[in-house]
Amino acid sequence: MEISTNYMSDVERGRNWLSSFSLVKLANALEIEVFELFRPQEAVSADLLSTVNKCLEDFSSSLRVSFEKSLADSAQKIRKNL
Repeated sequence: MEISTNYMSDVERGRNWLSSFSLVKLANALEIEVFELFRPQEAVSADLLSTVNKCLEDFSSSLRVSFEKSLADSAQKIRKNL
């Protein structure tokens, strides 16, 4: 994984955010599922909760964009075959 320790430190402090792609890479490097990154082991602080919510929003947004692109590509292929 190509994320510097300084960047990860900023992520932990809520100064930077991981993209959905980076979350997948991190989970793969740790050999866990992505959702396990969001399962609290202890009481969740407000800062951590804010970070998790931001990551989930980014992930959701990335999925929506990917789905919309896939849908548009499929529609275009169908139109070409008509």
